[in-house]
Amino acid sequence: MDISIYLPNNYNKFKYLYGKKRVELRNKQEVLSYYVTRCTNIEGNTGDLNLLGCCGSDNLHKGEFNISTSCGTKKIEDIKIFDKRSRTVLVYFYDPGTFSDFNVNDYEQESIDRHFFLYLPFVLQSHQNSRMFKLSLLLFTLLDKSSTFLAKLLVPFSLLFYKTAIYHHSRIWKQVLTERRLRNGTIAFDIILGIAVYMLIRHLDNPEDYFMNVTEFVLDKLRMLLDELAGSPVGLKLNVQLNNFLHSCFMYHVDLWWNFIIILEPAIHYLFMPIKIFGLLGFSFQCAMLCDIITLITLHAHCFYIYAAMLYKTELISLRSLWRIVLGRRYNVLKKRIESQEYSNRQLFLATLFFTTLLFLLPTIIIYYVVFAILRLMIYIITYILMKLQRIALMLPLYTYLRWLIGLYRDLNNISFNLLSYDSLNNIEVYQFELEVLKSSPWKSSPYKKAFKDNFSQPLPMDKFAINLLYGDLMTFLPNNENT
Repeated sequence: MDISIYLPNNYNKFKYLYGKKRVELRNKQEVLSYYVTRCTNIEGNTGDLNLLGCCGSDNLHKGEFNISTSCGTKKIEDIKIFDKRSRTVLVYFYDPGTFSDFNVNDYEQESIDRHFFLYLPFVLQSHQNSRMFKLSLLLFTLLDKSSTFLAKLLVPFSLLFYKTAIYHHSRIWKQVLTERRLRNGTIAFDIILGIAVYMLIRHLDNPEDYFMNVTEFVLDKLRMLLDELAGSPVGLKLNVQLNNFLHSCFMYHVDLWWNFIIILEPAIHYLFMPIKIFGLLGFSFQCAMLCDIITLITLHAHCFYIYAAMLYKTELISLRSLWRIVLGRRYNVLKKRIESQEYSNRQLFLATLFFTTLLFLLPTIIIYYVVFAILRLMIYIITYILMKLQRIALMLPLYTYLRWLIGLYRDLNNISFNLLSYDSLNNIEVYQFELEVLKSSPWKSSPYKKAFKDNFSQPLPMDKFAINLLYGDLMTFLPNNENT
């Protein structure tokens, strides 16, 4: 069995070498690895670290190997391995300062256990940050329990709650908290930014007045738009009867929604309370809550879009079916193909009559659908930006960038091996390497970014959303991949 020994550069100044031992699989062969992370001249208790070996000839029977060096150098002059099966030893000299700068929280535990150069900084940091890790773990456990308790309280409203952006974000937030690759700096920045927004909203004078003014402005502009459509928009000659019907229907919904807002005006003051409260959990929660509020106050616009989309979709399907009849064809549902079909004169006459009627109504329907589809797209763009902001708040490797700014960033892909020497000591082949961490940049994809995208649903891209609008498909109420 081959052996790998990882030694700090200053190991030869001490007698006892402590660290972790484990068996690894490399190139389908088992390798026994010794990770020396602490060196001392006093033999004693070092927590969960084991005595791996000794430096010098004074303690030959302590640990699992003994190393002898020449005066003033770290090069190994003699080595004794108590494992008699060993014939090859790979010795790696490393700088504890640079390897401690690796942010192992950016990687999953499976990757740390599999990659030996990730396991080394993991062992270095495990006993250094054990207290801080336990404290943060306790804090995040309390947050997890509180979110679970809140979900149980909202069980009666579960069907409605499951469709909200705050629910989808709480699932992502909870998953991030329970993962080993937790970004403490990012979550702390998210909470600090949320508290800052909370203080800003708190110092605003009557934010509900701004809300009512914006709502009234939007409804006034929507009334003006409907009045423009009632005439001859952009010079188009629309069907008078259908245009008047659609205008009165949509105008009735606008007035109905404004009366609903007037009734709820006394309670709108409390509408900003959830944004303030969720600000204590982070800016990402505020974005999710704001997304739900925007969706709520634009419910009438979504209803307009649904009406126009159903009418537009029905118009397209009817014209396509009637056009097949005019051409003497039909769609075979069982074979899923278009076939020739003979129709009677009465059938052809009725198909031509209905086709002509729907064709003349098409411009009026298209005008209304285009207007409300654009309005729906604008609302989706706002909610899409908010959903992206809340995901960026959880994905942003802020701690990595800060470490890069102060010169402490280290990348796993920028480690060089320098062969120092090769000797045969006591019938054992000994290769001695120098591990050097080169400068690198964090501006490439983070190692946890792909896993984050795979685990959580992403908002529907803008190009796919626009294509679905073109075909008249009913889009989701919220910017996610789940149908509503």
